[in-house]
Amino acid sequence: MRFINSSRLLLLTLSLIAVTGALVVGSHVTNFVDRPVLAASPAAGTVSPGSPVVTYTGGPFVGINQTDFADTATITCTPVTPCDDFALAISLPTGDTNSYTFNVSVSWTDRATPTSAHNDFDVFVYDGSGSLVSGSSGATSSNPENVSISVTGGSYKIRVLPFDVNTTATGGDTYNATVTLSAVPGAPPFPTPPPTVPGVPRYQNYPAPDGLGTNAGEPSIGVDWPTGKTFIGSGTQTLRVTFDDSCSSSAKTTWEDVSAPNAVTSLDPILVTDHNGLARDRTLTSQLTGQDSLSAYTDDDGDSWIPSQGGGIPSGVDHQTLGGGPYRSDPTALPPVIPPPHPLYPNAIYYCSQDSVVSFCARSDDGGLTFGPGVPIYNTTQCGGIHGHVKVAPDGTVYVPDKSCGGKQGFTVSKDNGVTWTVVTNPSSINTSKLVDPSIGIGKNGSVYFAYESGADASGSFPPKVAVARRNADGTYTWSNDQVLGADLGIKNAVFPAAVSSGQNPSAVDADDNRAAVAFLGSTAQGDYTNTSFPGSWHLFISTTFDGGATWKTIDATPTDPVQRGSICTLGTVDCDHVPDDRNLLDFMDVTIDRQGRVLVGYADGCIGGCVNGTDNSYTALATIARQSGGKRLISAFDPVEPALAGSPIVTAVSDPSGIHLSWEAPDNGGSAITGYKVYRRPETSTQKTLIANLGVQTTFDDFTAAPGVKYFYSVSAVNAAGEGPICDEVTPVPVPPVTSCTVPGASMVQDPSGDAKPANPALDIRELWVAEPFDPANPNGSSLTWTFKVESLAVVPANSQWYIIWDFGKGLRKYVAMKTNATGTPSYEYGHIGPPLSPTSPDPDANKPFPEGAADSGSISADGTITITISNSKIADNTFKGVGAPKRGSTLANISPRTFSGTGN
Repeated sequence: MRFINSSRLLLLTLSLIAVTGALVVGSHVTNFVDRPVLAASPAAGTVSPGSPVVTYTGGPFVGINQTDFADTATITCTPVTPCDDFALAISLPTGDTNSYTFNVSVSWTDRATPTSAHNDFDVFVYDGSGSLVSGSSGATSSNPENVSISVTGGSYKIRVLPFDVNTTATGGDTYNATVTLSAVPGAPPFPTPPPTVPGVPRYQNYPAPDGLGTNAGEPSIGVDWPTGKTFIGSGTQTLRVTFDDSCSSSAKTTWEDVSAPNAVTSLDPILVTDHNGLARDRTLTSQLTGQDSLSAYTDDDGDSWIPSQGGGIPSGVDHQTLGGGPYRSDPTALPPVIPPPHPLYPNAIYYCSQDSVVSFCARSDDGGLTFGPGVPIYNTTQCGGIHGHVKVAPDGTVYVPDKSCGGKQGFTVSKDNGVTWTVVTNPSSINTSKLVDPSIGIGKNGSVYFAYESGADASGSFPPKVAVARRNADGTYTWSNDQVLGADLGIKNAVFPAAVSSGQNPSAVDADDNRAAVAFLGSTAQGDYTNTSFPGSWHLFISTTFDGGATWKTIDATPTDPVQRGSICTLGTVDCDHVPDDRNLLDFMDVTIDRQGRVLVGYADGCIGGCVNGTDNSYTALATIARQSGGKRLISAFDPVEPALAGSPIVTAVSDPSGIHLSWEAPDNGGSAITGYKVYRRPETSTQKTLIANLGVQTTFDDFTAAPGVKYFYSVSAVNAAGEGPICDEVTPVPVPPVTSCTVPGASMVQDPSGDAKPANPALDIRELWVAEPFDPANPNGSSLTWTFKVESLAVVPANSQWYIIWDFGKGLRKYVAMKTNATGTPSYEYGHIGPPLSPTSPDPDANKPFPEGAADSGSISADGTITITISNSKIADNTFKGVGAPKRGSTLANISPRTFSGTGN
């Protein structure tokens, strides 16, 4: 089976080294010998829309190869265990890159005698980086074996193993293979990204690493403008991200868990950073408990937190939101409410939440420490749920968007600091039947950019829309420029619109009124996207206006990496009772800007690991940030001069017996397309680097000329029309040892530095997590998992503490194994699931609660901090709630996350 951690790349079906020029080294190396004895005939072929079929044959085989029984990452091809390979090239025309699959069908003639016996060939497909992308679909007993892979072009390797053939047959057994390229029905392609245009915004994506942010549905994002620290909050976890823009591209990042101590349970999470004009901005978090919230705020970027009242009473029980901004002090406001600012905090903080018949907003006059009473912001004759996030304009006007106000969408607005509220609707809008928040961005002069998911159009689709509302002198609003976003890209459906403009910071004297951005997940497939048969996939799109909403430029921020495949349920907890669970992304995402006007989007990635190049969704929710890397910004004073030199790539180098292998991600291109890369090398004994390769646009390089025993340093620069870009760092190759999941400890899933447990406790300080599925000849399909959990030290085993290992079963089912100690420090070992997979209540009070199911098979600890827990695959099956049986070869375990707790209780 495959194990996927949150860094997206670390699969137990780890990348392999190819010895042919068509394939490049991946980020990890597996223990296998790529020396196939036989070759397919022909050995290579190409499919395209105009020529969609190729055929070939393989064999004859007189020996069997069952090494994939142990682990698909350790397939061994030798004269004793033969196999053969076929090199497949996918040729797609420009503008047609995301709507195809290829199917590999391998068939054979079963042996004549004995009549009860059958031949069996297994099929595995590897992508151009050497990663296995076919899972277990081609390792069954079926004839023919069929494997389908979604493609965006490129090179693949098809490997066939004679799993069971007649070893005594004269001449050996053979097979026939057919590869067919097909368009995905009902899912028009995403257009190829257009040529780079200077000034058009560009983005790079940063997924949370090392087990952080693995349960990140409904993320919120904020930036402390004075320090540049970025926060992304989801569930009970707040992550702090430091972006280092000093040279490299992508920016180097440091991710840290700075969660508030009182964030112990949550029905709904929210985070907001209030730009207050002080030495540091204030970041507030809120965890809904029902009638109120567990809230806290920090003025030192998460190093310490101050618990708060949570919210005002009365309040709603669902979908709370926090926002902050200046008081409205205009004496012409009716009625004139001019509260004195708090002596230590200049802004008002608002807490709003919804109930079944009314929504409330309460105001804090001490920076979120305490709140006044909740005030109804509409009644049932005016609006219903679902409302969006509260925003405060530069002049203190407060807005709460709402999707359902008399059949229209709009907002409730307060011009007297939250005392009274008025409903305003967009006359061109249609209420959506989905539970999708509208969102508001506010310009410097008060222009309201209203982003929303429209009601169903003629095709039954729900497109993204945006309109602009400007307040008149008499307090009414004029709406204009209501339009569909991304129509030029063929976008038919959208979810989670999130809007931002630069006027939401009262200290931004250089803010703009005519610039705004709207982020959303979009699909080119039409129809009801909540239908489980919905055929589309989803990308993150970001639209930007620089002319006050008259025109918008939409770009695909994840052109080669879907955020979800198939349906997304936005119908609430009860009506989203689907198998698999397509409500993994929950109800919204968020967008903000930093002090330089860069747009940052916090979103949950539901398609990681094998899903990226495969066909099956992973149903994950990995915290990810899309951050603007180039183009015009939302604060014009910080617009970069373009075109410019491309950025410096971050290079990874590994070595193995075959050579040294470099890889990198394309850096920001500076507003001019990258035309190539230059690779440099120098030995440790010299300060002079030598150009060893002048490449095209490929982002890998294999150095087979390095002298044995010499330590080398490598660097890479990018070239565009402006010239050769800078070089930031040199790297020296890291030896990559063979890794197999068949022996303990197995594959490393998470690494974490020492000394970051809060409060400090070496027994709860996570260092590393491994997982293995030891090979058992009596149970070749796998019988148990062994988890090895390393903390700093267990010389002293604390009482009343817990060590959890949590993962997602790939279909939305969260399972765990754990060690717990009682009041005397005696450990016990158990397994179970997190939260009832099907909850009868909404919101679910047990969404993050562990439910034990029994004792693990075995467990042990050692003073050096090693915890070992073994659990039978049959015990972690679940046939009651989600219909997910025991994991088997090819199953996916995603979002693997170790967690430690002190204190009793669940």
